[in-house]
Amino acid sequence: MSCQKVKKPRKLSNQQILVSKFVDSAQFKNAGFWPREMEMATKLVATYNLDFLKWVIPPYGKKVPSLAYFMADYGKQYLQEQFFNFNKEKTDISPKIEKISLTEAKIGDDIIIQAAKPKTLKEFLTMFQPK
Repeated sequence: MSCQKVKKPRKLSNQQILVSKFVDSAQFKNAGFWPREMEMATKLVATYNLDFLKWVIPPYGKKVPSLAYFMADYGKQYLQEQFFNFNKEKTDISPKIEKISLTEAKIGDDIIIQAAKPKTLKEFLTMFQPK
C-alpha cells in the first residue's frame, strides 16, 4: 500500500486572481510576464476596490493580452464606467419621504402686528420693540 501525500491546491493571491481573470492564458508563457503583470495588478488594487475588480467583467467579454490595457486611457475609461455602474447598484438613490405630523399645540409666542403703517421714522423704529 503506498502512502502518497495529497497536495492541496495553492491559494492564489488577489493579484494572481486578477491576472487569471483578465489576461489571456496564452500570455502566461512569455518571459517576464508574471513580474510585470503582478506590478500592474498591485497598482489596480491600490487604485480600485478589490470587490469592484472582482465584479468587473473583461471588456468586450474577452480576455486582454496584458493588464497594461487598463493602464491606457481607453482601459481607464472602461474601468471608470464600470466603477460608476458598480457604485450605482450599491447606492440607494430613492427619495426618502419624511412624515410631517401637524399638531394643534403652539410652539412660540404670538406677535401682535399693527394694522397701520408707521408714518414717521420714530414710529418705525419703535414698532418692533416690546412694550
